[in-house]
Amino acid sequence: MNEGNYMIEKNYLEEKAIKQIKQQYDNNKFMKSISLYGFFEDKFLNRIIDEVDNELFEKDHSLMTHRRYKASFEKLGNRILENGDFLKLIEEICEIKLEKYSIHYELHRYKIGDYKILSDGDNNKKGIELIIDLTPVWDDENGGYLIYTNGDGEFYEIPSSYGSLTIVEREKNLQYFVKYVNHYAKNVPKYIFTISIEN
Repeated sequence: MNEGNYMIEKNYLEEKAIKQIKQQYDNNKFMKSISLYGFFEDKFLNRIIDEVDNELFEKDHSLMTHRRYKASFEKLGNRILENGDFLKLIEEICEIKLEKYSIHYELHRYKIGDYKILSDGDNNKKGIELIIDLTPVWDDENGGYLIYTNGDGEFYEIPSSYGSLTIVEREKNLQYFVKYVNHYAKNVPKYIFTISIEN
């Protein structure tokens, strides 16, 4: 079966739904953003999770700012952006043509003791971030929340929800941090896949 036929939950592909999503995205006063729960179909996610387990991760540690592991997982990014339905949805919501932008993929894995704090070294370029939660099981008490802040005391927490897609318009003053993953996580890793879209 063609993967495009079972990547995205069909409810999200209806024209009425796309218009509603765009309206909510545009109306977020803190920053243009929206989280779409259950965005990817289970069949697609099951296949991806098998591939995540085989991905080669490398240390991404800097004592003062972050501790985690990363992989590019470029094949997943390419697969998603080659899906016509996905492209149509993102381009309509964000009012862009992806072919005019540079794209960067990164998969982060967080386990006990991992974190990311706010840092002046963060990428502060304007753009759009597509954040995909690839963690099948995660409890809130584990920590590991991904939170955006604009420096004015306003925060937006990205929900921990397997198979969700969060769209964020990144302004120059927008940064994010990942709360320390504590002992409650035990041996369960958290996976966050990000597609960064920049001029």
